[in-house]
Amino acid sequence: MIDRWYYIRNKRKVGPVSMAELREATRVGQLGPSDKVLREGASHWVDAQSLVGLFATAQLVHPAPSSWQWLRRHSVWAGAGGGLVCVVLVLLVLSRTPSDSNADANGSTAHPAPLKNPDPISNPTPPKDVNPPKILVPAKSIPVAAGVADNFIQQLNKERRLVGLGSVSLDVDLSQSCQAHARYLLLNPGLSGPALFDEDSARTGFSNDGKLSAQSALIFFSDPARALHDALTRGDIRLLLLDRQLLTVGFGLIHTDQDTWFTVLDVRRGPAGPVVTYPGEGQKDVPTNYCGGAELEGPTNKQNAGFPISVVFPSSRAIAGAQATLTQGGTTIPTYFFTPDKPPPNYRNPPRLIGLIPKKPLTENTSYRVEVSAQIDGKGWSRSWTFATAVDPDAAGSLAPQALAYVNQFRQHAGLPAVVLDADLSRACRKHVNYLVQNYDHPKVKGLGAHEEDDALPGFSEEGRRAGKASVITQGFNYPLSSIDSWMATLYHRLPLLDPRLVRIGASSAHGPRMGWVSVLDASTGKSPGNFQKPVIYPVDGQRDVPLAFPAGGEVPDPIPDDKDGRAGYPITVTFPSGKKLVNAAGSVQDGQGRNVPVWFSSPEKPANPNFVRHQANTICMIAQDPLQANTVYRVRVQVNVDGQPWEKAWSFTTGPDGDSPAESAAKIMQRINLYRTQAGVGKVELHPESSSRCQAHVRYLILNAELRGTKQFSSNDENPELPGYSDEGKQVARGAYVYYKALSPLVQVETMIAGLTTRPSLLDPNARRIGFACGLEPGRGWTCVLDLHAEKIKMN
Repeated sequence: MIDRWYYIRNKRKVGPVSMAELREATRVGQLGPSDKVLREGASHWVDAQSLVGLFATAQLVHPAPSSWQWLRRHSVWAGAGGGLVCVVLVLLVLSRTPSDSNADANGSTAHPAPLKNPDPISNPTPPKDVNPPKILVPAKSIPVAAGVADNFIQQLNKERRLVGLGSVSLDVDLSQSCQAHARYLLLNPGLSGPALFDEDSARTGFSNDGKLSAQSALIFFSDPARALHDALTRGDIRLLLLDRQLLTVGFGLIHTDQDTWFTVLDVRRGPAGPVVTYPGEGQKDVPTNYCGGAELEGPTNKQNAGFPISVVFPSSRAIAGAQATLTQGGTTIPTYFFTPDKPPPNYRNPPRLIGLIPKKPLTENTSYRVEVSAQIDGKGWSRSWTFATAVDPDAAGSLAPQALAYVNQFRQHAGLPAVVLDADLSRACRKHVNYLVQNYDHPKVKGLGAHEEDDALPGFSEEGRRAGKASVITQGFNYPLSSIDSWMATLYHRLPLLDPRLVRIGASSAHGPRMGWVSVLDASTGKSPGNFQKPVIYPVDGQRDVPLAFPAGGEVPDPIPDDKDGRAGYPITVTFPSGKKLVNAAGSVQDGQGRNVPVWFSSPEKPANPNFVRHQANTICMIAQDPLQANTVYRVRVQVNVDGQPWEKAWSFTTGPDGDSPAESAAKIMQRINLYRTQAGVGKVELHPESSSRCQAHVRYLILNAELRGTKQFSSNDENPELPGYSDEGKQVARGAYVYYKALSPLVQVETMIAGLTTRPSLLDPNARRIGFACGLEPGRGWTCVLDLHAEKIKMN
């Protein structure tokens, strides 16, 4: 027969219920240890705590309020135990940043808004006879694993991240106080009600630290994992643990051989305000190279250093005595070290940054540990965490097959057979990539020097040298696949990719400095012997979504030396078999309205750049003197005498859009910014429509006045009423906005900022709630971007 029970709630008899239902009542705080229960058929009510196994879950009790009258709920888990114990003070790690988003009682993310303290209770009635477990038999000491506190914080931070909140960590001083009060509770069994949350100087184990902890503590007579679970199921305690301003947590723990637990938490006395670390705790895929800009002078601009590590404190904090180390496998990594007392050159923000820049690039796919300590407002502070660098995608074998597939897409458009990937050629390309990365800023790898190797420079190899001479190469912000787009948008680099004799290619790419890439593709070595018969035309007849412009930054060597403004159209090429004699070549391009488009015309007989005839081979090329118009049909005609015979071809193609729409670009930007903010443990931000509209107005002004950039009458962070495109809205946002020109993609601005030691703090500002962003494409020049990170912030108390 199954026992059934009754209990008293709000002076009313509840039941009959099962033992499982009684346990649920204790879990949600409806039944306390001193509340009365009655077994069905019995004649006497008994205290609930007398039932063995009933309090296997935490119960919330209401102590009297302190002078600041916060509503306090304290979890109590009854059990047996006692006697002498081993007191364990756990190793401490310091906090990560709180965020700016909120959560409801079910853990779903809501619109960011400051969490409010629970409503105060003016005259609550203290519970009667609420006792922790009575300790009747002396217990032996049980050591507690040193990592238990770290695990508790990791689990708490996991819950906080689920609702978009920043991470917290352990505070050494608060934890000492919590540990003292845990010991006091053990040594004074039988305490009840408000006495649990104070210390009597006449009792054994009293300490001033313990008394301070008691007055603001959450107390659990359960193991830490159960304590956290039960705390997060109670709305009022959940609010304390998921407070966006929570920075540090005090943690004390005692365990006896009779399975009695004393877990004491202090989540109220940690300093408010964020400390933001990047790379974040446990972050993976961290770049290996230094990526900052001109804000850092000296050695970091003259060599390939490692990815910066930053710790940013609230501007209201006084930071002193900063120390930091970076280690890998117990070995200290040499770094450039910046502190509030010795900030990076030209750092204009308040002195609140601790920064490390490794003197050499980090090793790929490797775990690193950071340890930082300082005095915050005169109080000791420290933090340690680990991160891992990115797996080299090329070494992992993922990039070269993607490059192969993309090259074959272009060849398919041109009616050419597919090529295959050659492992030996790819290994040689890899060696040349490594050479270029190691010597990134050396004068000997600039321009056409990128195709050579100097045996006096690090990374030299004969295989790499041969690959360099046979390859097309990009260095900079071109991602591996977008490098192929760039080669196809030129004259000299397109031709080997569309050679009908090409059978095998080698490809390799690697991260370079400043968030850039180095890509090398051997499209010359793997050719079959002989010649081809038909001319190769590109873009082909009927092709759609043809790009608009010659690459921003041009091509080396330059096929259009007469270009003055750096803006030109997508090349149109016709390549004839080698050995054919081409004379009297001519051609024309007309837009959708039948108007002739001014072009630079080049043929073997009259090359646009006579110094590089051999690079042009047997190709006729037309490059519009301005970028092509979006979504437009262009008609092309070429005539030439080939070995004494006339040859003529007329065809048309249609251009594509001028990049992503503003909404698409903004969505990508927000996704990337929030990725980096999540990695740093700060809350996500939303797009501010009004600020974004002002940013768009400033983008328009910047593009209309692009020719004035760099002159005294023009400033990127202001607007001149006498210039076209001026607006009050644009001027308003310009002064506080981040402006970026000539970006291959709008994402480059965000990646550059996260990679810069001194631009990063603004992007990861935990007070930010909504931001503004807008961008515009200048075909042939790249993207102009305006980012307003100050559109709306929350006030951190």
